[in-house]
Amino acid sequence: MCGELDVVSLTAFAVAAVHRVLPVYRIYGEVHPDIRGHEAAHDALAAIPQLPRRLPGVTRGRVARKVEIALAGASRDLGVVRWRTRPDVAESMVAEVISAVVLVLNSWKSPSVEGCCQAVVTALAVDAAWGDDSRVHYGQLLRDARELSRPEGFDLPDAYRALLFRAQQESAVHLQRMRSLLV
Repeated sequence: MCGELDVVSLTAFAVAAVHRVLPVYRIYGEVHPDIRGHEAAHDALAAIPQLPRRLPGVTRGRVARKVEIALAGASRDLGVVRWRTRPDVAESMVAEVISAVVLVLNSWKSPSVEGCCQAVVTALAVDAAWGDDSRVHYGQLLRDARELSRPEGFDLPDAYRALLFRAQQESAVHLQRMRSLLV
């Protein structure tokens, strides 16, 4: 999948994959107040696909600031989670999600096919942690890759908007599962 996309589309693809599992980070942060980076991660992940759409007020500099803030928060949170004395399923999943966030944000800063692909694989690992076979998430990724690899003339900015919107909707399963695990 990753080799078929240009680096801009690959980044949007990886952002969507990570966005699908982001609720794991959010719910974990609601239960553990020392984990506070979810909102900054969400803001950065939502801002990246807005650049190609050329929305008013969206500049590379503004997105870069959001990415830096999110990276600082995610890195701090990842350190906190990794130092838990008794890691369990929730810690394992949130560590995977935060790692995926860091990978995709770093891959946006310094375009990296390998980093984006690793972020996608890490996001898929969250499904594996639930004991799922990952077919649903993998099918969503295949659909996204097909959509982004359409021939010239395809409106990529609209595709990025649709991709992020769908990813947010498809993340509900992770939100519900994490809530049931922690609450």
